[in-house]
Amino acid sequence: MEHWHAWRGDGLVGGHSLLDWIATVHLKMGRMLVAFFRRHAEPHETVSYSGGVAQNVVWNAMLRQHFPNLVVPPHACDEGLSLGGIEWLRRLHDLPAFTLPGFPFAQSDTAVPPPSDATVAAAADLLAAGKVVGKVVGWYHGHGEIGPRALGNRSILMDPRLADGKERLNAVKQRENYRPFGASVLREHHAGHFDGAPDAFMLFSCQVRRPGAFPAITHVDLSCRVQAVQAASNPAFARLMERFHGLTGCPVLANTSLNLAGKPIAAAPDHARQLFSESKIDAMVIGDELLLR
Repeated sequence: MEHWHAWRGDGLVGGHSLLDWIATVHLKMGRMLVAFFRRHAEPHETVSYSGGVAQNVVWNAMLRQHFPNLVVPPHACDEGLSLGGIEWLRRLHDLPAFTLPGFPFAQSDTAVPPPSDATVAAAADLLAAGKVVGKVVGWYHGHGEIGPRALGNRSILMDPRLADGKERLNAVKQRENYRPFGASVLREHHAGHFDGAPDAFMLFSCQVRRPGAFPAITHVDLSCRVQAVQAASNPAFARLMERFHGLTGCPVLANTSLNLAGKPIAAAPDHARQLFSESKIDAMVIGDELLLR
């Protein structure tokens, strides 16, 4: 930033133009990525890629426009590359295939049983308490997700219709106010609220069809990274979303990871309890346990 301001010759001009410059560079790099893929693959082919770059939901959406069969795994981050290396060695040495039951919920952390219907109902009631008093609810059950996205086992959830939702989530997460939040939507309702192909792992950017309806999860460019939820892959989370939908008519929840800024995602019930005690979160569900302020 210091060098950019010096090059512009004026701190005020530099400050106002820096974000425009960053946005331009980001768009150009996305187009370069698409051009690179087009040199090496045909549109009808199934293409997969990984690494930190594959966490960029905007670039992924740009790629999918040209490669509709694009596959981005949920562990598409730098640390996730190790799994690909292990799989390559397994095939090289003709070893038995790995099994990851419950994938992508396959972290080697502390699992707890899913919540009962009564606890799901209580959590949904808190989330659906109204556009002014709706609660922020932590959600912990089963094993944690592989990869950095919250997919319904280690999540902080909120009604996305809350006008002050971003401020409330940022107060809980203790992070910068310009960063966007993701959303989860029941798979059968995706097309009614988001323009873009549905994805189970929250790795693609979609446009919000009615931006004013979901202020908590709508970014400045009217986009959102979205997880399409189905009961077959996460029955407990789907039950919560279906209950919330029944109460409010809204099949969407704001969904961010169960951690505070700079800290790891909760990997044990005690971690979730500590997060509850140290943050402004209103309620915490840990398996069938419900903690309230």
